[in-house]
Amino acid sequence: MAFSYHAPRHIDGNYSVFPKDISEWERTEIDAQPGRGHELMEIAGREVACHVLGQYPTCREILVFCGLGNNGGDGFVAARYLKRCGLDVHLFVFDETISKTADAKSMFEHVQKLPRIVLHTASDAARILEWENRSGLLVIDGIFGTGYRPSHNPLMSMVYQMIAKLSCPVVSIDIPSGIDAATGYRSKREDDNPPRALTATSTVTFSSPKMGHFLGEGPSHTGELWCVDIGLRPWPSDRTRALILSDEYCQEAFWQNFKRAFDAHKGRCGHVAVIGGQNAMRGASCLAGKAALRAGCGLVTLGTRADIWAPDELMVRPICAENGHLNQNAIDEIFAKSSCILVGPGLGRDELARDILLKCLAFGGRLILDADALWALPDLNMRFKSQEVFVTPHPAEAARLCGVTVSEILHDPIGYAGKIVEKYGVTAILKSHATVIASQRGNVMRYAVCPHPNPAIATAGAGDVLAGILSGLVAQTRGGAVTKWFDSFEMACMAVNCHSKAGRNAAKSKGNGVCAGDIIDGIDIG
Repeated sequence: MAFSYHAPRHIDGNYSVFPKDISEWERTEIDAQPGRGHELMEIAGREVACHVLGQYPTCREILVFCGLGNNGGDGFVAARYLKRCGLDVHLFVFDETISKTADAKSMFEHVQKLPRIVLHTASDAARILEWENRSGLLVIDGIFGTGYRPSHNPLMSMVYQMIAKLSCPVVSIDIPSGIDAATGYRSKREDDNPPRALTATSTVTFSSPKMGHFLGEGPSHTGELWCVDIGLRPWPSDRTRALILSDEYCQEAFWQNFKRAFDAHKGRCGHVAVIGGQNAMRGASCLAGKAALRAGCGLVTLGTRADIWAPDELMVRPICAENGHLNQNAIDEIFAKSSCILVGPGLGRDELARDILLKCLAFGGRLILDADALWALPDLNMRFKSQEVFVTPHPAEAARLCGVTVSEILHDPIGYAGKIVEKYGVTAILKSHATVIASQRGNVMRYAVCPHPNPAIATAGAGDVLAGILSGLVAQTRGGAVTKWFDSFEMACMAVNCHSKAGRNAAKSKGNGVCAGDIIDGIDIG
């Protein structure tokens, strides 16, 4: 089943958090209130049972896999409620001691008479296949939870393999077992041979989604993500968390207020300059320019290294003389009438590209740096201070900006997006299947993550379209056409959400054959 996200009706459900932070959050509350851990486990397990009964009403036989920690305790509670509802429940545990935590041991006392199998060896795991081809079967995964750290465990690998062979729904508690709740990966960064992990049909998580649900391989294993409120106190303000850019949230927080004044005209809707367009990459600047127009800006001029053809809606002004050098007058004329500059699509990677970028950086106005501009930026050793600047790197470009490997970026996109912001003084949009946004206001770093992975838009030019959308939104907002002011973080969030929706619209008709132009056709502002 495809990844999807269902938020609870409370504020923390709109944010994704790191597991170590939520553990400390829970521990603070548990330590302050005797018996609170037992109460939270009861609520969590009951919510899992309610999810099973509500979403899988035809299931009649339940296999509950319980690990040694509190995740297993949640499984014991779910088993108790499901048994009370008349379902046939079987327990699978991994040690005769059943559990290492006091609360989980207490919960086991209520289900100790249920039939159970202790899994010690591969032959024990093979007994799972006794339920193969049963109708009305469902598995509850309470093995590891958010405390898991990637490791190679042959028994667990066997268990996951056997569960997969049952071909029945799998409901994971908090996060599918075998997935790191911080990174979303099955393995550590240096591990070339990742261990197995469970693939859930749905996952029930508590209080706030975890970063690992959205990052890395998380979406491929999580299935439908359901977040439920178990009654924890509000999230402490000094902890890192990322706003989840669901369509519903973005519509309510941003788009319903993104309205043009009745006296708006194309001048007030902003003039975007797209700087790039060398011979080998002519289409990139055209895609970006057309996306900017579709996002609502009034005018677009392509400042191109080559004399290129462009759609009728776009103006073209070559910025290089016949001798191949930069035409200072041409680029100055473009800058003089531009409210926003997007530099990078099709810019090239040579000394002239660096010269053009330096000229753009001296513009002093609003900038979006994409593609080849990001290749040249690290060599310039500069940090923006008061200027409004956005960067839109993919993981390889982010690795160059940070001086690390791509693998390091992929295993910590939140952390490295923040480092890009601090290093360059920009708002960062780190593109991936779960695009991450980072922006700083004062001393506060803000993060966001897109919860709609869409492999159909893994296509050439999709990044140019995103940069174009962003420039179009910036131009009309800063030009005064929009009645409400949106800050850099909000506009980045809106651009990512708009791009995501456009890609999903395109995929409905094109499937995996989406081209960048199809994404532009799917743009729907507001």
